[in-house]
Amino acid sequence: MGLTGFTGLRGILGHPGSKGQMGQQGEKGPPGGSGVTGTAGHLGEKGETGYRGQLGFPGLLGPRGENGICPAACQRVKNPPGLQGPPGSAGVRGIEGSRGTKGNKGVSGKAGDPGMRGQKGTLGEQGSCKCAKGAAGNKGAKGDSGDRGTAGPQGSKGSPGVPGPAGSIGPCTPAIKSAFFAHVNQSFPAPERPVPFPHVITNQQGHFDPLSGIYTAPVNGTFVFTFHLAVAQKWLDVALFLNSQPVVNSKRKYTFGHTVVLHCTAGDTVYLKVKDALSNGLYAAKDSSSTFSGYLLWPDACWVLFAPL
Repeated sequence: MGLTGFTGLRGILGHPGSKGQMGQQGEKGPPGGSGVTGTAGHLGEKGETGYRGQLGFPGLLGPRGENGICPAACQRVKNPPGLQGPPGSAGVRGIEGSRGTKGNKGVSGKAGDPGMRGQKGTLGEQGSCKCAKGAAGNKGAKGDSGDRGTAGPQGSKGSPGVPGPAGSIGPCTPAIKSAFFAHVNQSFPAPERPVPFPHVITNQQGHFDPLSGIYTAPVNGTFVFTFHLAVAQKWLDVALFLNSQPVVNSKRKYTFGHTVVLHCTAGDTVYLKVKDALSNGLYAAKDSSSTFSGYLLWPDACWVLFAPL
């Protein structure tokens, strides 16, 4: 067998091959089971508070910076403030001195001796008085009343005086009085006859007949008559009569009233009367009243007789 030959030269390195395709992602494995919770450790004991360290000495003042250089056109340009230096360490607190003791109270001094009496001064010159007369003072308060004096002797009776002239005849107070007040209780009264006012409020003397609606004057005198009439649905033509003569006449379609002053002779009659059936709209209800009233203002004399009723 022949001898082993020399090792041959290394061959040329080939080009790297192209990158292979990425392999498929493997399936996700099942989650592992929860580990066992360990027991909590015991709380350690609190350590002792350490001693407070001593305050250090303040640091030395740093060197002063160099002066700035002013340009040719020197203007005051306000530079931004420099950064704030770190605060220096606090100095050592001095030891508080002890409080001094209170001194003893001093001894009071003796009172001084009284001084000598001074000499009497010389008498001054007499002054000149140029006094004007003063104004009158205010009037004093009224004094208290004096005691009443004793009664003097009674004088003699004087002679009777001359009778004075007779006075004028005074007004008389008549014994006769007369007044009435009444209202209707039914609407639309019959025409051509006196309107009755059967609901009487005042008629103490009985000079008013409520069923006929006629007032008879008891004496010669002056009388006042008033009527207030409510109207509804149609016209009201009404007149106040003295005996058989109309005194006032009114034709209205709304509520109205009249006051009349008449002189009557004893036995005169006063009443109200509507004209016809087309104008008898006199109305009576709870919320609307039609009233007739009258009274003697004064008689012609005080000694009159009553009129026959």
